[in-house]
Amino acid sequence: MARLAIAGFAIASLLRPPAVFGASTYERNLEDFGFSTKMEEYRQEISLDFQPNRPTVSTASNVPSPVLPKLQNNYSDLVPPPTKPRSRRYFQPRLKSYVPGSKEEFQRDRIERIRDYNRPPDFNLFLQDHSNVPQKIFGNTEFGLTGLYRTVTAETLPKSTLLFFTHFTRIRFDRSFGERVNAGKIDKFLVPIGLSAALNDQFEVALTGNVVNEQSINFPLINDYEKTELEELMFMTKYQFLDNPSHQLKSAFGFGVQAAQGKQVTRRAADGTSYMGYVSVSKAHEKATFHAQLGINIASGKSASGNEHPNNLYYNLGVELPVSSRTRIIAEMNGLDWAGFGNNVDFTLAGRYQVREEFSLQLALPVNIIRADFPQNYSSFVSLGLSLKI
Repeated sequence: MARLAIAGFAIASLLRPPAVFGASTYERNLEDFGFSTKMEEYRQEISLDFQPNRPTVSTASNVPSPVLPKLQNNYSDLVPPPTKPRSRRYFQPRLKSYVPGSKEEFQRDRIERIRDYNRPPDFNLFLQDHSNVPQKIFGNTEFGLTGLYRTVTAETLPKSTLLFFTHFTRIRFDRSFGERVNAGKIDKFLVPIGLSAALNDQFEVALTGNVVNEQSINFPLINDYEKTELEELMFMTKYQFLDNPSHQLKSAFGFGVQAAQGKQVTRRAADGTSYMGYVSVSKAHEKATFHAQLGINIASGKSASGNEHPNNLYYNLGVELPVSSRTRIIAEMNGLDWAGFGNNVDFTLAGRYQVREEFSLQLALPVNIIRADFPQNYSSFVSLGLSLKI
């Protein structure tokens, strides 16, 4: 009987509700571990009791969305205000009112948006005003195409851009076959007038006519003369086949024709037509832009002495560096390898200033540092150029 009584007492203890057992010992246990008896009240105030509010759902779509607590503090005063430059030279194009109906219309519309987008200039953290950022200044070479003074670069005009250009150049020849002429000279005033146009973003053409005034006094082997006439017509092309923005590298090639209109003494291949072909590379590095050009001139015709002119190889190396937002300094090395006359190397120092967005001026001073045995070679050279966007 004693065993049955003990077993019944054990069963009754197990069946006793746990809440009653816990309620009698919970506060005492808090005091034993050093906590206040009000700890339970604080816990109930700051805790969430999910037992009575637990939702009963059958599918995942019926699960209610969580409710986020309201923001007690306003942190907007900790965020710095956006910068507001005094002038913004770029804008985001607005969406058009229609939606392209085909893939071809979408691609054509995208090309127009990219072309019409006025790209922002290269941003420099050290410049506080966007107006101080150097702008790209396009100028014309003596061949009509855009570039430095003699170096035709791989950069092309934007589509539908038309430039009118002219140069005023004064050249004095007082060397004959590499030797200085003591008394004689030839004064030459050269005024090229032409147009350069971009048919698209990669293809550029130029048409130029050179008006020349020459006067010879006591020059060896040449009778004294003076005449003014159209010396030659030039048609040049340039196609940009490589444009890598990530490496800031561009490359182009082109062809050209130079047709003599009058027999000028100082024009090589004086009475013939010359054909030109070249390849150009342009590489931008930080602020400076480096250019290189390699070409060949297939000459025809005869000189003033009656000798036929051979073909020649020419190469140009140049760099342009912006010194302000509207001014660029240009330095070039112009080499010419003419078979039978040796190598000729000129160093050209030039500057380009943009008076307004559509109007720029250029000054060039070539100096001969390695002289070839040309029949006529110059001693002084100065050129002033003008480029006007139409």
